Amino acid sequence: MPPQTCDDHVSADGSASKRWSALDRLTDILQRLDAPFTLEDTVLPSHDEDCKTLIWKATINNDTDRSSSSDELKTDSAESSNGSFYFGTALRARDRVDQSLLRQLLRHYAWLHNTGVPETSEAATTTVSFTLADTAIAESLTGFKSGTIPPVGHVVPLPLFVDVALLGASHLRFGCEQQQDVRLDTATFLDVARRTSPKLV
Repeated sequence: MPPQTCDDHVSADGSASKRWSALDRLTDILQRLDAPFTLEDTVLPSHDEDCKTLIWKATINNDTDRSSSSDELKTDSAESSNGSFYFGTALRARDRVDQSLLRQLLRHYAWLHNTGVPETSEAATTTVSFTLADTAIAESLTGFKSGTIPPVGHVVPLPLFVDVALLGASHLRFGCEQQQDVRLDTATFLDVARRTSPKLV
């Protein structure tokens, strides 16, 4: 399916053009991955779920942390120079992030990422703090404007934490433009996520 054109939808301030570029970018990525998808009007059938993506920054706190206070972003990596890392969460649009559960998952992930082995009792001394990433950093890492970021197809591959509630839907929809969504069946979404994310949790 060729990318959709937007010539008839560009407003005077160019805002619609930006939304369409997000749609074009995601459809192009899915085409190159041979992932089947459809474009649908934004009317949500009962068996579909709207998916929202949030980009976060996590910081690992333990005795072995480096003392550098720099937060320079590596544009080719999800990690910043002070040992922090960036990641995404995918959840139903109507839901809120369970921050207590996310903190536990992040601690497990950070321990395994740093040591390469499952958690031990030493992991109890590791704490992880996290906050939503600055808009400019989120856009730089993903290549999408804020408000149109899908969970896959990012410029910099990010660890992705997927809410299990999404997996009960037959199809997921990602809103890249006000009048149209990208619609993927859930199995295809998981396949694309595994192929484009360094870690799927």
